[in-house]
Amino acid sequence: MLDQVIHQVVLPKERRINVMKLAHEEPFGRHLGEEKMRKRINLSFVWPKMRREIDKFCKSREWCQLKTRSMVMDRVSITPIPREDTAFRRMTMDMVEPIEHASAAGHRYCLCIMESCTKWPATYLLKSLSAKVVCEEFKNLFMDSHLFRIYSELLLLFIQSFIHNLFMDSHYKRPRN
Repeated sequence: MLDQVIHQVVLPKERRINVMKLAHEEPFGRHLGEEKMRKRINLSFVWPKMRREIDKFCKSREWCQLKTRSMVMDRVSITPIPREDTAFRRMTMDMVEPIEHASAAGHRYCLCIMESCTKWPATYLLKSLSAKVVCEEFKNLFMDSHLFRIYSELLLLFIQSFIHNLFMDSHYKRPRN
């Protein structure tokens, strides 16, 4: 280790449990887990199948079993959201909840919205997660910002092209004045 010679004692079986308890439990070990415990013991001791025994020891301790996170793997694979070619055609949103310390105004949640083409972000602080509050913030997003103007221009272009295509595809002739 760092170009230093390390002298390790090969530990007999009857002493291993005592060394593992000392390296793992209070006051010296503080339940740091299998890897840190193994590194700590490995500074002074070594024995065959050390990794397996330390792992088994850690998993057998009641306190560590209660502390261990349960791993749940998603059965649905994560797929990237395709990037749109046209601005403001698709928006994605997510909620950040609950914020541990509420703001002075009582906001405990955060609504995060991102436009898919331009990656334009918007965040809104919320006091509750009711549908009414979230819909109100959506209304504010589209009415109080430049999005309303952009959407109205896109809607106007859509209506113009729709009417144009309707007349071009049909045999309807416009009346002349």
